[in-house]
Amino acid sequence: MNGRWAMALLVSFVLLFACLAASQSQPSQLSTTTVSWRPDIEFDGQLFPAFVLAMANRKVTPTDPLYIGDPNGVIGIRARATRPDTHFRLSVAVDGLSAASTLEGTLKEADKEYRVFPSVRYDSRALMRIDQSYPTNVVISVSADGGAAEEKTVPIQVRSVHDVPLSWQGEDGKVHDSTFLFGSFVNENHPWIDQLLSEALKHGAIRSFRGYQAGSQEVERQVFAIWNVLQRRDVRYSSITRASGESGRVRSQHVRFLDEAINNAQANCVDGSLIFASVLYKLDMCPVLVLMPGHMFVGIHVDAASCGTSRNLVFLETTLVGSPGLGSVERNWKFLTKDGYLASKSYGQYVNARQVGDQRFRSIIPHLQAKEPGYHVIDISQARKFGISAIAHPPD
Repeated sequence: MNGRWAMALLVSFVLLFACLAASQSQPSQLSTTTVSWRPDIEFDGQLFPAFVLAMANRKVTPTDPLYIGDPNGVIGIRARATRPDTHFRLSVAVDGLSAASTLEGTLKEADKEYRVFPSVRYDSRALMRIDQSYPTNVVISVSADGGAAEEKTVPIQVRSVHDVPLSWQGEDGKVHDSTFLFGSFVNENHPWIDQLLSEALKHGAIRSFRGYQAGSQEVERQVFAIWNVLQRRDVRYSSITRASGESGRVRSQHVRFLDEAINNAQANCVDGSLIFASVLYKLDMCPVLVLMPGHMFVGIHVDAASCGTSRNLVFLETTLVGSPGLGSVERNWKFLTKDGYLASKSYGQYVNARQVGDQRFRSIIPHLQAKEPGYHVIDISQARKFGISAIAHPPD
């Protein structure tokens, strides 16, 4: 009898250990019976601080039923459940740039691929200060129906805050336009603007800045006063546009902050247009940025009634601000009478830049009407309503 009991116990232990070994050798419930997932990082696996900062306050509700979470998100997952109403918990952390950010929800349908993006809690000031591209890691953790979490570490490239993604190609081959992000470098609150306006008042081209309150002729005078200050500072055209990184699926361009363009006395076509747009928007006027392949210039509505329309616009070729520019005598000249600026070399160059801008816009109207790629008009007032925030440049 004792022998039979001993044999039965031995068999029971053998079966028990076999079951335990079998259970440990099976893949986790997350990967086999509940949810399969993979990282989903926009912009070809790159993080663009300019995009994150510009879109931080944009409020929009996703309309795709297979999209869950932050509609402006760029780091998330693609997930597929094997059964309906699967609960998940997603956590994302970017080394050195964000705290762990979580999102819980439900994959309502089985065998459908969902895109899931949490609202990542970035360190905004850290993003603002990134002036060189560098590699880092994203740590993504996913659990389903209370099961064990599965974690993956994904290397990404962080781009400079100066790099503006103009367009990118998604996994489906579709090209997404993001030139509206130029509007985030129009910074009407930059403290440098008050200094510029103060300098303009001292030179005498304008007695006060009143936006649209004094009529269209006064608008032109105010635009010239800004032009004249930049010429007195000897701001010159610079063709530097190369971004801090490259990608076959993302087009991007380097853009300076306002104070950098001014303090370095150099600006490319984008920088110059952004300076004018920033100052004019500060004066409660309605500037637009006009894009064509390889170039940008600025436009301004001459009256408040036309803001938000395509009417009553004048244009300025900002790259001519330093061509030929002013000599040392003209840079120190004060306009002694109200209309004394009209006979100045600076005003003559301004008129030429206005004519070139107007002619250039007329030449691209057919391309704009046909909505051809690379041709855009970015209305700054509309960009703000759309939720595109100005990117602040923190002091050193």
